[in-house]
Amino acid sequence: MESPLYDSIFLFISCSDKSQDPEPKTEVYFEKLSHLEIPRRSVTDVWGYETQGKEYAIIGDKDGISIVDVTEPSNTEIVSTTSVFAFDMKVWDHYLYVADGDLSKVEKSHILDISDPSNPKIVGTFPSSHNIFIDEKGYLYLTGYFDNMSDDDPEEWDILGFSIFDLNENPENPRLIWTFEDERVNSHDFTVNGNRMYAFQKEMEQKSTTLVNAPLQSY
Repeated sequence: MESPLYDSIFLFISCSDKSQDPEPKTEVYFEKLSHLEIPRRSVTDVWGYETQGKEYAIIGDKDGISIVDVTEPSNTEIVSTTSVFAFDMKVWDHYLYVADGDLSKVEKSHILDISDPSNPKIVGTFPSSHNIFIDEKGYLYLTGYFDNMSDDDPEEWDILGFSIFDLNENPENPRLIWTFEDERVNSHDFTVNGNRMYAFQKEMEQKSTTLVNAPLQSY
């Protein structure tokens, strides 16, 4: 019988400035609290979730998702696993939004209800995408998807357009409210701060950051 692969080791670390000097210090000290071996092959992302006084680490990879109770770092425990492929993940309310990284409209990214971390349930889908971000107002931002992209033209899948979905009306069925296709903004990853989006270019050799100058509207 083959033993499971343990290529991915997850570390739980706290950081603090141990100096007694009241002046601000740039040096930060890290302390490893514990580690946990995840029986997966290639971890792609990690996110956090808190509920009912407990903390959880959500570990995603190409084999699925592991949810780990990290409330007591010295006694970590995997409480559930799923087979949902996870390239990028974000939590909003008690929902986990999982981008599959498949740049096409053929597949779907998944929405999981994690109100009970020991029993996550698939409750919905959203378009396949490369990367996602959710702001505090409940808007889901996607890169790697735009509304009129072709189902069967792989060249279009390399144009990592942006789209915004509203989660407020129905978190299990996000509603598309804005989409943008422009090969000049070929984003690999991005974040939203206030009413502006900052996008990192897909081509690694460019090593540049694009600011989408037009402020995002308030929806």
